Amino acid sequence: MANITIKDIATALGVSRNTVSKVINGKGGVLPDTAKRIIETATSMGYTKIGIDAQRQAGITPEAQEIHKGYIAVVASEPENYFWMGIINGVSRALSNSSYSLLYCNLSNEQIKNGTLPASILQDSVDGIIVANVYHPAILESISKRSIPKVYFDRPVDMSIESLAGDVVLSEGRTYIQEIVGMLAARGKKRIGFIGDIRTALSIQERWQGFREGMEANGLEILPEFCFTEDPIHHYYSDPSVLRILRRMADPPDAFVCANDSIAMRVLKFLTSSGLDVPGRVAVTGFDSIPESLLVKPHL
Repeated sequence: MANITIKDIATALGVSRNTVSKVINGKGGVLPDTAKRIIETATSMGYTKIGIDAQRQAGITPEAQEIHKGYIAVVASEPENYFWMGIINGVSRALSNSSYSLLYCNLSNEQIKNGTLPASILQDSVDGIIVANVYHPAILESISKRSIPKVYFDRPVDMSIESLAGDVVLSEGRTYIQEIVGMLAARGKKRIGFIGDIRTALSIQERWQGFREGMEANGLEILPEFCFTEDPIHHYYSDPSVLRILRRMADPPDAFVCANDSIAMRVLKFLTSSGLDVPGRVAVTGFDSIPESLLVKPHL
């Protein structure tokens, strides 16, 4: 994406930067024919910061030209995570309905390792950034320095909202995990385990807190041999990481409370393939209610 400036537009048309700036910002004082020519040229060059009022002053109506407000970047990692892809697809639809374009950037392992952002995110033509499922401090510090609006879905455990210099959207999980534990206890499940990496995402840490509070409220002992809260590589989002902890169990618990559906589906797959009765012998619960959770047998 070219980083088009007012100077580039002025040079292309042989007019002053001040004239272009007046037209782009809708300040008037420029002949209508000249203003229209400037906006048409700016649009054709890929300049996106042209307001509707400026177009109208130049005599260009929305019917005559498709209005394009600008670009919003979505920065994400782990694209195979069903929950986050659902959010990103929803963001894409919302931006399209508002005449913005989505600039999707899935961070590579190399970029995460080096803490570097894709060049496209650094362009002046990006009007805002939405961050989904990214918890790497160096990456987030780079994003936080951009002087444009930023919205983060979730945040790392060890970074404050202030340090992110943007808005943070958090999903409430603590209370609902408490309710899940209560539901399992009411069905006679006493030995209950938890699976979720609590060291990275604040949302997962809060679900772990809800699990502990739910166990205490129902008079149940937390059994460390059934609680798995650290997986620095895959965060239990891969089959190998789940198999590694479950295979060494000679006697599994009565139930597993999983931090999300992605983990729960992998646990369910292992238990059923091992010939265990689910949910009779071992109950499994997830979180997020992704559509894919209905494809497994039995359903989450």
